Parts: sequence; structure tokens; C-alpha cells
Amino acid sequence: MDQSTAPPVASHSAEKAFSTREEFQANCRDSAMARKPGDPDFVLQYKGCNLVFPFLLSVPEFETFEANEGDVCVATFPKTGQTLMSAIALMVLSDGDVTPLQTGSPLKLKVPYLEMAFPRDGKWDEPIYPVQHLKTIAGPRIYGTHVNANALPAQLLQTAKILYVYRNPKDTVVSLFHFMVSGHRAFGFNGSLADAVEMLLHDQCLFAPFFEHLESFWKLRHQPNIHFVSFEEILNDPRTAIRNVGAFLGRNLNESQLSSIMHHCSFDQMKNNKLADFSEFETIGFIDPKVTPFMRAGKIGNWKKHLTVEMSEKIDAWVNLNFEQRPGLAGLTFQYEPAKNA
Repeated sequence: MDQSTAPPVASHSAEKAFSTREEFQANCRDSAMARKPGDPDFVLQYKGCNLVFPFLLSVPEFETFEANEGDVCVATFPKTGQTLMSAIALMVLSDGDVTPLQTGSPLKLKVPYLEMAFPRDGKWDEPIYPVQHLKTIAGPRIYGTHVNANALPAQLLQTAKILYVYRNPKDTVVSLFHFMVSGHRAFGFNGSLADAVEMLLHDQCLFAPFFEHLESFWKLRHQPNIHFVSFEEILNDPRTAIRNVGAFLGRNLNESQLSSIMHHCSFDQMKNNKLADFSEFETIGFIDPKVTPFMRAGKIGNWKKHLTVEMSEKIDAWVNLNFEQRPGLAGLTFQYEPAKNA
């Protein structure tokens, strides 16, 4: 498509982040313990999706959200590639310029989740909803979500350009376990990896059920406004994956731009970038980097260092059962091992 006639694409909403790091930290303070598992308002079942506090507070806000032409939505199940794809998309929309990743507000505040909710002045009486800020931007915007397709507004699913990333469930559960342990003050999780596996298998973890989430987007993969890619595909061949994202977003990237995005969105670069490493959530007590860092491994097959044979076999059986019971997942596969040429 000729760039001059291409539809508008989200290239500037990230410049209008809903909050600076300083404002974010001042508002949140030490409020991570506002709710805990067992409280009646800690979890909400919303259209086949587990929303925990404080995400559940945002439902009235994001269910009335309308996408603008050219909007970009990065959709993932937790710990399957949201941060990586957000960084890639931001740089693609900037034609390979790294400035959005290295200046201004942190990545998570530039590409906010539709279901985000934060305290205001340390209190939850009148939460801050980033989606309210997004509603004030007339042009194209970029944002993320962890909710499944069934829980998103139907108009958004038809209008926004959706980048969906999925990951094999074994690496997903290991990464999710470390995240929940690090964020135990917010999630109230003090269990073992075996407990995390059981939570995933019994649809009790954040934004579960896993397969409901995956199937809801997989069924839409043939829509021209949806780009479906695995975390493993991005790691196996980042140049091709980034080029494909660029084409999907209407950007014909040259080799220099592709190399720039590959470099700055690599795990090592992201881990050492204070605007991309989730550190703004560390300073408010949401996660504890001393337990485990947010940017922990970023590899294919790391699960083999953590899961027991029994855990792995349980996941295999669960995966096989879901593929049998969900014909809508036909054609989808998982990659559990690094590519031989990696």
C-alpha cells in the first residue's frame, strides 16, 4: 500500500502517556495490599475471563471503549510476550526510531492496558483509569490488553489493528509463577511452582482460562485486522517477525530500521532499559525484584530447568484434552524447544 494513501496508524498516542513515572509513583504509593484473595471483591468472572483486583474495577470503563481507525492493540495472555510486542510495535510505528523506548514515560504507561486501574493519591475511592485518558485522544492510539476476545468490545475487534502473541504453556506457567511470587503482595500468592501449574490447569490464574483466551483470538485470525504470531516465532527469526509486524501496520521497513528494532527490542537491551523493565512497578511495591526480576529469562524451553517430569506430563495431558475438546483450535501448535539452528 502506498504510504501516502495508507489509513492512519497509531504513531503518536504514546507521546501522550496518561502519566509520568513520578505522577504514577506518587498516586500509587504503597497500595498493593488493598485487596487479597478471599475478599469478596478480589476476583470477578467477566465474559470467560478472571479479572482480579484492581483490573475488575475498570470493567465499566473499558467495555464502553471505542477504537479509532488506525488504533493498535497488543493482546496477550499474561507472560506471553506483551512487553516485547509493545516495544516492537512502538518502534515500528516510529520507523525504527528508538526514542519512544528511551525517553519520556515508561513503556507500560505509553502502551497502557485497557483494563488498568490505579489508585489516586494512594486511595481507591476514585481510581485512575488509563482508558479514560485514551478516550480523550482523537487520533490513532496504541494500547494493550490481557482480556480475551470475548471480553473486548465487539467494535474494537472489528476496527483496531490487533497484534496477538501467544506462547507455549510450559514456559508461560514458569514465567507466570515467578511473576506472581515477585508480586505476592499484590496477588496474595505464596505458593510453589506446582501450585501455579494447578492454578493454570484449573483456570484459576490471572486472566484464565488459558485456552479460552487463545481460542477466542485464534478463531479471528483470518480477519485482516488481526496479526497472530507466537513468542517463539519472534525469538526464532526476529527480523522476519518484525518485518511482518511492519507490513501489518503499514510500514515498509528498510534493513537499517529492522536492525535497529531487533537490537533495541532484544532481551538484553530491554532488561537494561529502565523504561521497559517494569521498574516503575517495583518502586511502588507491586513486585519485588529481589525475589525475581520482571525481565527474567526470555528464552524458549526455560521450563525444562524448572518443571518436574510430573508437572510437564500434567500440562501435556491438559493440552491434549483441550485440543480434543476445542475444534476451533485446529491448526495451532506450540513450540516447546529452541530451534535447532538457534
